[in-house]
Amino acid sequence: VLLVGNHSGGLLPLEGLFTGQAIHDHFGGQRRVYGLVHEVLYHDDVMRGLARRLGMLRAGHDSARAAFDTGHAVLVYPGSDVDAFRPFSDRHRIELGNRKGFLRLALSTGVPIVPVVTTGTHEQLIVLSRGDWLSQVIGSHKLLRTEVLPLVLALPWGVVPGFLPYLPLPAQTTVAFGAPLSWPDLDQRSAEDPAALERCYRDVERAMQGMMDEQAAGRRFLLGIR
Repeated sequence: VLLVGNHSGGLLPLEGLFTGQAIHDHFGGQRRVYGLVHEVLYHDDVMRGLARRLGMLRAGHDSARAAFDTGHAVLVYPGSDVDAFRPFSDRHRIELGNRKGFLRLALSTGVPIVPVVTTGTHEQLIVLSRGDWLSQVIGSHKLLRTEVLPLVLALPWGVVPGFLPYLPLPAQTTVAFGAPLSWPDLDQRSAEDPAALERCYRDVERAMQGMMDEQAAGRRFLLGIR
């Protein structure tokens, strides 16, 4: 199964750990989950070793297929940096960045998609600006492999660039798993069909936003849901 989630919290996207913990609590050690992570973690020997021990695979279809071939689940956050650094005012919005690689993977391998929606982790800090325009001006994609240059309000620094480690604010966090999504009328050839990919993307986005809206109802900053 391909688990598709929303990313939050800037440099501390703890929803990945919470999702893995939830699956372990339910299935025990019998169900492994491998997360696809940004290649920046694989540029340093220490970080690469830690990532591998935690079940983090360098993002790519080959890594995911290897996990599927051994019968395990794969967790991906398509929105990546665009999602993790969305403005605080959009903390209850699903932002997948119009990235459809995860759909090509699901359709080409025939695995179902299970939406995993997390609410709360984006309240660990306050993202003031994602810095999309600044990223384009500077060309940060080539320099840093990122589409954003965010500005955040976070402990203990105050207002700083978003790529600094920070102390997370207390945030009540909810992780929900949605019903599996699949498209029986589509086959492997559909993985290269723009119309089919757009349809599937909207289905996933709609399902995840509905889950997010339900979780966010009545939620208050720093207090969560009482």
